[in-house]
Amino acid sequence: MLDFDSQKNIYKDIYEVIKNNKNLLDKLRKDISELKNNVQRIQPRSATSIALVGTDGGNNKFKFDPFLIQVIRIVDSSNNELFLNVVSSEMNINDLNKLHLDKNGNPKDAVGELMKDLGLSHISELSHMLKTDSEGKATNSGWINDYRNIIEWAILYKILTKMNYDTDTLIMFDGLFRTKVFWPKVFKSIIEKIKLAIKKHKKQKRNLYVVGIAKHSQILVRYRLVMLLENILNTSYPAYVEVPPNIEEKVYKYDEWITPSDDKVSQGEFSEYSAGRMFLTKFGPKPYDPIWAVDVFVFQKNEIQKIMGFLLADAINGFPVPYYPLALQEAHNNAALVDFDYNILQTYIYKAVRNILEEDGNLLDIYNLIDTDPSSERY
Repeated sequence: MLDFDSQKNIYKDIYEVIKNNKNLLDKLRKDISELKNNVQRIQPRSATSIALVGTDGGNNKFKFDPFLIQVIRIVDSSNNELFLNVVSSEMNINDLNKLHLDKNGNPKDAVGELMKDLGLSHISELSHMLKTDSEGKATNSGWINDYRNIIEWAILYKILTKMNYDTDTLIMFDGLFRTKVFWPKVFKSIIEKIKLAIKKHKKQKRNLYVVGIAKHSQILVRYRLVMLLENILNTSYPAYVEVPPNIEEKVYKYDEWITPSDDKVSQGEFSEYSAGRMFLTKFGPKPYDPIWAVDVFVFQKNEIQKIMGFLLADAINGFPVPYYPLALQEAHNNAALVDFDYNILQTYIYKAVRNILEEDGNLLDIYNLIDTDPSSERY
């Protein structure tokens, strides 16, 4: 524990650092002040809402898991299971490919369908994050998280391009429309095909609107305080404001994350890794209600009033998080592998390990009685 003198010295040092960098705060205030006159009010509109969410890999790590098992599951807000697969970080990528394409190259699931539409025969052609060595092992040690993101995009692609709808529908994606998990040309092809699919639905008198909502945003982290100081979105009604590219340029480290200008989008140009136009959005009626970062596809920006209206109608009923889209919260709840589900899966791992150990399986009982973290007794 810090003693009193250390606390005083640390505070003094912190104060000096902040005081000497006060001009940064002034600069941020100047950056954000230009948004003040662009704030738009949101009026609720009715539409069917669907949200899809993947099981959080960080929340389903098992206590006993020598094979580093990951359960990848995508669920929507109506508790429809859209994808379910079990993989291991030690898995050979060639074997992973066989989960999605049969021996004749025919698709077995949404990832396989995406690969077929793109004319690809191996999953490593989808993503540079899945590159392999000569034996088929992934060269990227954290490939499972990227693979999870690929699956989420594959499901989004499928529900936009392969499914039919009876009413106008708002589809919510868990995250922004900015990703580096695909090869650049692959990502552009996916966005182009999604754009064509939305146009096709429109010709059939069905409007599909797609939004990505982020749990966290670098834009908000950096500008939340100065937005409060400059009274941005400090309204007594639900409102939103667009984040212009020049603000994104000052936050994002890589140019690929920055959304192209409206002129480039109108000419059919997309960034290598970004297809979203970001809006900072407040769904609550009070000045200090929470603000969320929302991406819409760049080619749907002209539909922003409708999209925000549909989102507001869903967010008004948000629970347990107030003024956060209810459909997305329901999808998160449906996707979570916790409590009883977690215990069942942990039991299956024990059972599988016991079976492969054969006559040594009884040693698993001894293992369970060994304290694997005796250092915890210190606390």
